[in-house]
Amino acid sequence: MQKTAVLILVLGVFLYPGCKKNNDAFLPELLGNWELREVHGGFTGSVYYSAPGNGIIYKFSRYNVYEFGGPGIPSKKGTFKIIKEYVANYDKPLYRIIFDNEDIQSYLSIENDKLDLSMIVVDGGTSVYQKIQ
Repeated sequence: MQKTAVLILVLGVFLYPGCKKNNDAFLPELLGNWELREVHGGFTGSVYYSAPGNGIIYKFSRYNVYEFGGPGIPSKKGTFKIIKEYVANYDKPLYRIIFDNEDIQSYLSIENDKLDLSMIVVDGGTSVYQKIQ
C-alpha cells in the first residue's frame, strides 16, 4: 500500500501540468491597417515624420496574422502573439508583441487610433502608426 501511495505521488508531481498562468492577450482594436506616421530614434533622439499616404503599412488580421510592407520595403507576412507583461518600473501591465516567434522586446500601445510600437531599452526607438481602415 505504501509503494502505491509513493508511486501515485511521484506520478502526480511529474504529470500534473501545474498552475501556469496564461498571459496571452487579444486586442481587437489592433485589427486593421496601420500606416506609419513617425519614427523616434532612441539613442540619437532623432524624429522622422511620414506624410499620410506613404504606403508603409502594418496589417493585422484575425488568427494572429500580420503583413508589413511599403514602397521600397520588401513585403513580410507572418504571425504575431501578444502577451500581457508586468515590467519593472512600470505601474501598469504592458503588451508585448512577438512577431514570428522572434525574441525581440517590442511593446505596443493603442490610443485614439494611434499604434505605438516601442522597444524598452535605453537606445530603443518607437514607431507610431495611424489606423487607416
